Amino acid sequence: MLIPLPRKPSATTLFESFLNAKQRPEGLQTIYREIADGLRQYFDRVLGTLLLYRFERPQYNTILSDHKYTNVSDCYGAEHLLRLFVQFPSIAQQCFWKRQELVAIRQFTSEFLKWLEGNKRVFTNKYMETDDDYWAQFNDVTLDEATVA
Repeated sequence: MLIPLPRKPSATTLFESFLNAKQRPEGLQTIYREIADGLRQYFDRVLGTLLLYRFERPQYNTILSDHKYTNVSDCYGAEHLLRLFVQFPSIAQQCFWKRQELVAIRQFTSEFLKWLEGNKRVFTNKYMETDDDYWAQFNDVTLDEATVA
């Protein structure tokens, strides 16, 4: 079964809603906006190669070709965004962030995940069944065919 796409709210909308949900000092709000923008851009780059299950790749290819989304973060939602945060500790180990940057990213991540937990309505409980045509596409897709937008 697949998560129906496009998702409402999208990952982009989730980041915006989080940033607007709470008043923060201007300096912290600016830092959080930069972190959210960076995470969204990273999500756009790695969704197709790191975050999707092989079974989801035909759906991804269809979304890219049929909808012409500029950013996949405008189409995918909380379910896929959570996968980024699951992978994030191993990703962060490969980055050369300063201690102060890492502290801000951890603080943002912690607050964002708590906010998501408090807004469980952003997750779907409805999934799409696949048909024989989808299975035929799935069997034809190789890992190399899944392209990143």
